[in-house]
Amino acid sequence: MPRAAQLVALRAMLHKNVRVALRYRVNVATRVLRLLVILPLFFLAIAMFWDGGVHGLLASETGQRLAGISIYGFVIYQFTADSLWMVGHYIRQEQIEGTFESLHLSPANRTIYLLARFVEPLVLSGINSLVAITLVGIAFVPPPIGDLAIALLAFACTLSGIFGLACAFAALTLLIHESAQAIASLAQFILLVLCSMLVPFHSLPPILRSISELIPLSYCVDLFRSSMMSYPAGYPELAPIHTELAIVALWALAMPALGLLAYHRAERHARSHGLLARY
Repeated sequence: MPRAAQLVALRAMLHKNVRVALRYRVNVATRVLRLLVILPLFFLAIAMFWDGGVHGLLASETGQRLAGISIYGFVIYQFTADSLWMVGHYIRQEQIEGTFESLHLSPANRTIYLLARFVEPLVLSGINSLVAITLVGIAFVPPPIGDLAIALLAFACTLSGIFGLACAFAALTLLIHESAQAIASLAQFILLVLCSMLVPFHSLPPILRSISELIPLSYCVDLFRSSMMSYPAGYPELAPIHTELAIVALWALAMPALGLLAYHRAERHARSHGLLARY
């Protein structure tokens, strides 16, 4: 397919997907309202065990740093969790609606299809992240904003790798159907804990810390929030900045390639065995 035709197809798919998502206004509103409940409860739970309660938490430098670590880690978690779950979910939805088979028997570019499906969770996660940062800034303490250049680079590389991870789970959806959604939900929780998205890495038990250091996404989390907090003493926690940049860049390049390879192989298997329309 010529490049111009690919861009037209991508624009059409994006337009359709975003319009469908925004049609369900209650769903979008519920996602935002959920944050208004979860985030205050999270910080209040921390304050229960903090000397001086909420006031002590917000007045201490350590408490303010913990707030920054938590909110910026939550941003990465929001994008990771939504992407893992939603891309595969939409594949299942299209199979149920009867549009998936016709699309995948056409000459439409599969990579563009997955990219268009990836944009919707990006939009919704972006809205949630802005609401979360604003809420924490108003109710507790404004999150620090430090080295934006490195932070944006780390964030872009993180999203690139998450796209590959979402493609891999989409491939799993083609192979094992509804069971893949349960695995995606479990993976969200595992990554939340092992990548220490809401707490500093030094708070993890030694065994979990060792496992965390083997996961590239951990370095994405560490580099993003360390740069946003202007590299306080002891940060980044996992490796020097240049080492983390190299790992994050490798994650950004390798994961999309691996994820797309897995999806294309799963699609060929489903097509050859007549499973594209099976749900």
